[in-house]
Amino acid sequence: MDVEIRHLRMIGAISEAGSLSGAATRLGLTQPALTRQLQRLERAFGGMLFHRDRNGTRPTALGELVVQRVRVLVPSVDELIQEARQHGAPLSDGPARIRVVAHPTPLPGPITEHLHELAPEADITLRQERSGQTAMELLAGGAADLGVLAEHPGMPLDRPPGVTVHTIATEPLFIAVATGHSLANEFEISLADLSEENWILPQGLEIRCAEYLRGICANAGFIPRIAYRLDSFNAREFLRRGLGVMLAQATFRLEEGISVRPFAGARPDFRHILAFRTDSPLTPLTDTLVSSAIRAYWAKADQAPVYRSWLSRTDELAG
Repeated sequence: MDVEIRHLRMIGAISEAGSLSGAATRLGLTQPALTRQLQRLERAFGGMLFHRDRNGTRPTALGELVVQRVRVLVPSVDELIQEARQHGAPLSDGPARIRVVAHPTPLPGPITEHLHELAPEADITLRQERSGQTAMELLAGGAADLGVLAEHPGMPLDRPPGVTVHTIATEPLFIAVATGHSLANEFEISLADLSEENWILPQGLEIRCAEYLRGICANAGFIPRIAYRLDSFNAREFLRRGLGVMLAQATFRLEEGISVRPFAGARPDFRHILAFRTDSPLTPLTDTLVSSAIRAYWAKADQAPVYRSWLSRTDELAG
């Protein structure tokens, strides 16, 4: 007989259940029917796969070898089938899997919401990845379909083969301080005035962002003292308590006890991007998702009064 994937599933079920009766229940078969199929499989494999007695079933030496292979082969075949179905039909034809990898920016939420609207039957998952290079590797390797990412134009992420990148917006980074800080109400902060401050960096942030901070501080004549590397919750708590200062996206959602101000010479150095795997099921939706991301970004910007003021002043100076 030819061994099919359903036969391998049956072997796996017998191994996991530890008895023919338990496996038959899982598989929706009668025990005699399962016994007959197992006997045919054992003839195909050339020996007994399970010892059977009144205490249940346990693999023979040959059975253990087959069971080990089944544990690898069945999940791999399932994944292959799912990916083949995903690539073979448009999203509107049925459920699909969409895997998103994202940086902590304002865009993952609106983009994911829009994906649910475009593909209501899809299985959509998202993982936050602080390393942009890791995110690009996931896309290039086929482990993700869409990246909602950010980069510094002076330190761009790699563009691996098979990944296309679309710029959504470029914004400045501002300075976040406690509302009780002496500079909290200034329209613009001089970086040189922060030379004695303790600086906060989010925990796990990739090295190039620390390099960016050191670069702008070096231009202001000092080396920043990076005292704290904290998760988002603790970073905000340290800010409120005046224990340090940190860079913040201009679209940073204002919170009680925290003030976000531009610094002198701030420029659009923080670029929001969408990165697509070129053979992903999202390829037909690229233009729609890019347009949606642009609208979502500027909606967030409109909710940031300090950023709006900075944009207005920048436009006036440019004019």
